Amino acid sequence: YLNNGDRALEQGEIEGAIAQYNLAIKLDPNLPQAHKKLADALAKNGQWETAATYYRQAIKLKQSLASYTVTPTPLQQEKSQPVKVSTSKPTIEDQIKHYQQEVKNNPNSAEVLANLGNLYAQKQQWQQAISVYERALEIEPNLAAVCRNLAKIAEKNEQLELAADYWYRALNLEPSWATPESYIKLGNTLYQQQKSEPAISCYRSAIALKPDLTEAYIRLGNILSDRPQLERGLSIAQELIAQHPQLAAVYLYQGRILASQAKLPEAKAAYQQAIKIDPKLWQTFYYWAEIAKNRGEWQEAAAIYRQALTKNQNVSLLHHNLGYATFRLQSWSESRQAFHQAIKLYPNNPWSYVYLGIIDINCQLWEEAITNLLKAIALQTDLTGIYKQLGIALRQYFLSLEDLETTIAKVTQLIPFASENRTADFYCQIAADLSQEKQYDGAIVFYNLASKLQPNEAQIAQQLQQTKEKQQQLQLEIISCQQQIVANPKTAYKYIELGNIFADLGDFE
Repeated sequence: YLNNGDRALEQGEIEGAIAQYNLAIKLDPNLPQAHKKLADALAKNGQWETAATYYRQAIKLKQSLASYTVTPTPLQQEKSQPVKVSTSKPTIEDQIKHYQQEVKNNPNSAEVLANLGNLYAQKQQWQQAISVYERALEIEPNLAAVCRNLAKIAEKNEQLELAADYWYRALNLEPSWATPESYIKLGNTLYQQQKSEPAISCYRSAIALKPDLTEAYIRLGNILSDRPQLERGLSIAQELIAQHPQLAAVYLYQGRILASQAKLPEAKAAYQQAIKIDPKLWQTFYYWAEIAKNRGEWQEAAAIYRQALTKNQNVSLLHHNLGYATFRLQSWSESRQAFHQAIKLYPNNPWSYVYLGIIDINCQLWEEAITNLLKAIALQTDLTGIYKQLGIALRQYFLSLEDLETTIAKVTQLIPFASENRTADFYCQIAADLSQEKQYDGAIVFYNLASKLQPNEAQIAQQLQQTKEKQQQLQLEIISCQQQIVANPKTAYKYIELGNIFADLGDFE
């Protein structure tokens, strides 16, 4: 068990290591190193008080052993001969054979079956391990360690729903083994699987263990702010406030439930109480601003985000949301600054780059717009509306340069992609998406970029030619509409048709 614990710790499975060290202590309570190893693992897991208890026990046991140690005299040292100790250890195969025989001798021993399951698991013989573990649980249903092991095997086999069921069963059998974080993790999994009741139980268990764990309140609010659960959610809020009246996270949770019930003045009061207790709890500002955001009150939302950022400058989401609120207000300078700060803190949110790109388009900064929109595509290729925006920027850039080859050369310098995305296939996919949005100028640029990487690829040449033909057809449609309007200026639908074409191209004026 000590070796199993050491291996688990090496692999970063702290909770698994704790379980193994506990089993070692159960077998031999007087083993100082078992207590010390368990204390180390508990300390790594943030369970400081429990760790201190085991450190004290390890010291006590070591002192106790030392008091019985006899120091050999010089004569004894001189006469003593080295003792030959066999260093060979039985292999896992040997141990499996041993326990297989033990199972034959003791077919109703859950402990023997569990040990055999552990050996099969070490050999990654998952089906054999599952079989004997399940037999062990049939004999002794309350074996929490076996449930945990079955959960881990299910996770390795990507049977996530089964894994969650076993973890939940294990935690109910042995709550002392769980940490608040393990309850949160399991609750999240169960919530994703739409198992609301066990998820609620997990979040409440996490709160019971660590009342100031903000994430637990937020996760609980995610479930109980659904319409069918609102009354229950409010009842739990009142219960939690009675238990923890000085915790900001409790009022944050209450505010979410009240907001979901459309009790907006009461919700705001709850959020303000949370801010009064803990002004740095940024989630309070986030959910408070959501009320204004959902009502389209962008001035108020922006004001709340600004207030939040005076308390906590290190949350990317607050900067991003301030950027979005000021974007809706067309305050381009403040919006740009907010998105840049959001990206500095978290560079992997594609939408920060999208909105920056749209701001650049509105400010007619075509190069910056192209770069930012391509950065967004590098992070996520299927963002709604992005190819239309990119096409608008590319078309206006092309019109400002009035030369295709110059445009291609300039765009090549603007591309922010990593080497794995600087491929003909990736450029062709961007070109196809642009063409789908009728952004033929941009599509032609990217097909040309792909052709420069693979100059002899016939399919790219064919796609480029087809796109040019579509572009010519669109120009003919524009000319036809204009001619018909000249011939009959009072044909209203032709103005609408022509307006739609220009809108698609980004010629909004």
